[in-house]
Amino acid sequence: MNEIVFEMIKQIAEKHHLSCRIILSSLNGLTCDAQKWEKKGIKVFISFGISGKIIRRAVSIPTISINMEEEDILQALVDASKVGKKVAIMGYRQVMEKIIQLTPLLNIDLMWKPNPSLQEVPEAIRSLKCADVFIGGYYQTGIAEQLGMKTIVLKPREDDILKAYYSAKSFLIKKEDPSLERSSSVYGIMTVAENGNIIIMNKLAINYLQISPLSVEPSNIRTICPQFVKIFDAIENKQAYVNQ
Repeated sequence: MNEIVFEMIKQIAEKHHLSCRIILSSLNGLTCDAQKWEKKGIKVFISFGISGKIIRRAVSIPTISINMEEEDILQALVDASKVGKKVAIMGYRQVMEKIIQLTPLLNIDLMWKPNPSLQEVPEAIRSLKCADVFIGGYYQTGIAEQLGMKTIVLKPREDDILKAYYSAKSFLIKKEDPSLERSSSVYGIMTVAENGNIIIMNKLAINYLQISPLSVEPSNIRTICPQFVKIFDAIENKQAYVNQ
């Protein structure tokens, strides 16, 4: 994990009282570190950027990625358009396939390299050296800066980190009690941060509340579910709450 991301996650974990071990490792040592912690009993990894690819290849347990959202990439493209017309970006296939058609509205010449392998990254970035600005994660922008390129670093937001954490937590809970996996097809379920922002919501909850899935993650429970009057006490006391 990058030192900047390490400190960011450390602060968020302290702020939200998250129960997790935060591990700082170099890319060169990541495979050995991941395997070491798997042997020590770690049940699931959470990672950001290219580190996730390395960990998945190294261990047999699940690795959950801290994902970038469409608005993060769009904002980076807007910022890049203020630097120059030729904009390069690497990876983020799922997000880029959704928003690439919007790039003509930004009046930029977009050069996109979808998900090269770790070994191919340095050469792929070198091939984009003609760009006015390069967008990527910490590892990619580090290489680009060594080549003298202007860069914009994509950073995970607090909600992105919390979403990954609660996904991992949900996986562990369901693994310990398989009956909860079945109950998720019967009940509408959501995970809510202390500030009321909705982190995760299953399909039944979305259908029950009659809202668009696209509006779920940035939304606050105070606006989406004002009828759940006891939910705020549950958030404050960190307890589960079932609305009958």
